[in-house]
Amino acid sequence: MPWASSSDWTSDFFWVKSDVHSEEDAAESSFNTAADAKRTEISTAKDTLDTKEGELSTDEASLADTTGQLTETKALMHDDRKYLKDLTEQCERKANEWDQRSSMRTKELAAISQALEILTETVSGKAADSGAGGRSAPVGAELQLDPDENPWDDEVSFVQVRKHKEIVDDEALRPRNRIIALLKANAVDLQDRKSVV
Repeated sequence: MPWASSSDWTSDFFWVKSDVHSEEDAAESSFNTAADAKRTEISTAKDTLDTKEGELSTDEASLADTTGQLTETKALMHDDRKYLKDLTEQCERKANEWDQRSSMRTKELAAISQALEILTETVSGKAADSGAGGRSAPVGAELQLDPDENPWDDEVSFVQVRKHKEIVDDEALRPRNRIIALLKANAVDLQDRKSVV
């Protein structure tokens, strides 16, 4: 059969054509399905990209804020460290000054105590021994009146008697007693301050 009839060819052609169309339809359907899947994948990727770009923008803004805060905090920390250093130096200086003042106060108290001891024991002892604190005559002796004379005879005598009475009666006018009283007051005041410290 070398020569087939045309009806055989036609029939074979339709079958082939039908198979080709079926394959074509299947390939087109497969392509459309794959294309739809790729389009969906592209759309999802675009949405993801947009979301990620939004997150990146937010993160960059947050990073800028955080960097600004970090810079500000570092500047504050630098200022605080400088202040702390200055404050530490001031405290050390004040501590040294306090130690020096305390040492001086202790020495002053010792000197006042020694001066009081000298004044109360040595000077008082010599004053008692001599009767006039080392002077040849007691204070006011030049104003003492003769007991036989009447002090009221004239105005000068009255003034002399009054002056004599003020000098003899008023012990606080004597320089030694004023110094002793002053030293005692300062010693008590310094001891009170020392006990408070």
